[in-house]
Amino acid sequence: KDYNLFATLLLDIYTAIKPKINILDAITGMEGNGPSSGEPRNFGFIAAGSDALSLDMIVSEFLEIPAEMVPYLKIAKQKGLKEVDSKEIIIEGINEIVIKGKLKYPPNYSTNFRLPKLVNNFVNSFFVSYPWVSSLCKGCGICKKHCPAGAIIIKGIAKIDKRKCIRCFCCQELCNYNAIKVKNRLF
Repeated sequence: KDYNLFATLLLDIYTAIKPKINILDAITGMEGNGPSSGEPRNFGFIAAGSDALSLDMIVSEFLEIPAEMVPYLKIAKQKGLKEVDSKEIIIEGINEIVIKGKLKYPPNYSTNFRLPKLVNNFVNSFFVSYPWVSSLCKGCGICKKHCPAGAIIIKGIAKIDKRKCIRCFCCQELCNYNAIKVKNRLF
């Protein structure tokens, strides 16, 4: 539920393991709600470097993605972690014509209020987005199989129990039929 905690965990793993080579495949990327409900986009490049944080910072900057939109880059900056010399990052196959133009970002569904449970549930009903099942659902069960919270049952089509849902959106990402959407709230 907590994107910042997850981003901190990723950063801790990275700083403990320190991989020697990091490869970023951006030949074809995904815009919007990925990986299966987004739109493919041809970026046409591969990037590599000895420092994963630097690699992600440089590519994010190159694609004009603000670090604040990438939780682990934002936390890295807050912790004072900096990129290494950008000369250590190699980017091959750049097609600037394809890259130009704003990226479509996924909707921001991260809202975590720290209020008493009853008040929190009421407030969240106005602010927090949840997955919902559209009429495109075929009842295949892939979402149920991969739901870490066990919040999905199949009765002809998928049904999501919002009380159990942790808003990981695995169901939406894995749906082969683009049947699970993100329900935006009033605010």
